[in-house]
Amino acid sequence: MKQEFDSISTYQLTILIINCMLGVGFLVLPRRITVTLDSPDGWISLLISGLIILFAVLLLFYFFSKHKVKDIVEYTELAFGKWMSKFICILLVLYFISLTGYEAVAMSEMVRFFLLETTPQMLVVSIILVLAAYLGSSPINTLVRVCMFFLPFCLVVVFFIFLSGLKEVNINNLRPVLESGFNPFVKGFFSTSLSYLGLESLLIFTAFTSAKTKKVKAAVIGIGSTSVLYALTYIIVVGALSYQEVKTLTWPTISFIQTFSIHGIFLERLDSFLLSTWILQFFTICAINTFNICYILEKTFSLKPLTSCFIIVPLAFLVAYIPSDSTEIFLLANFVDRGGLICLIVLPLICFITVSIKKKVIS
Repeated sequence: MKQEFDSISTYQLTILIINCMLGVGFLVLPRRITVTLDSPDGWISLLISGLIILFAVLLLFYFFSKHKVKDIVEYTELAFGKWMSKFICILLVLYFISLTGYEAVAMSEMVRFFLLETTPQMLVVSIILVLAAYLGSSPINTLVRVCMFFLPFCLVVVFFIFLSGLKEVNINNLRPVLESGFNPFVKGFFSTSLSYLGLESLLIFTAFTSAKTKKVKAAVIGIGSTSVLYALTYIIVVGALSYQEVKTLTWPTISFIQTFSIHGIFLERLDSFLLSTWILQFFTICAINTFNICYILEKTFSLKPLTSCFIIVPLAFLVAYIPSDSTEIFLLANFVDRGGLICLIVLPLICFITVSIKKKVIS
């Protein structure tokens, strides 16, 4: 896998950014936000969080450009030295493995609950992890082509379902606006940050961009469009069900889709249609995380992707095996969520400060 000869365009980077974020968060975010805010203003919190995350990503690009590094592996080595960098990279690998296991077990839980009740959960997890390892061990251009093929199809299905369900929305369920002021949105940021999980992949993807790749444009379009989709999802789901009811639902987006059906088409139950296609999103996210791990292990420890997969799949399966029900899956989500914020925001900032101080001391 000669990754150093691969490069991605602005459009391809945009597709990867959107793919990274559209996973479990899309299906559970209305519940997480309404529980935290206890109001129907979660769509505002989502847009504010999107701006904060976008600012963090733009800072990441600036840090990398300022110190002329391609990825987080080079940055940590420049900041902390070779051996400390290896330790940090191991922590990054463990994080991406945890994220992969979380996405896989969340997907299997929904499959078990809504589609295949008698299918063993760990069988579904095993299949998705093995397939993701196969794709994740391929060159990035192969991964991008798969994402470019699946994403438009999934988005078309989502927008078709939302348009079909607009008649269920009651605008009064979204009122009053800003009844509690802006104070709850500080807490709301940590509820919405799960929806932006996956952007840590930019710590790796920057290595495959060239001078022609407009990273800022890709980030603005990718994060901006996803934030708008999240806000639209929240408005439709809460507008149809009310925030009091959404707080009691495990998978509110799916529960909303189950409230209506369309007669006269080949598929009247749209929840099964959505889940059948959204599995593709889980697959691409797990493949992206596997690719990140393979890249880090190859660059840090000179491990071949196939060898890395023999490490990734069992560990990710072990992570997925830990939660026994939806409650424990959401506890795992909280753990992964905090780790994602540290990887995306805290780690690059510490590297930037450390390298800047070292350069000033040397000069």
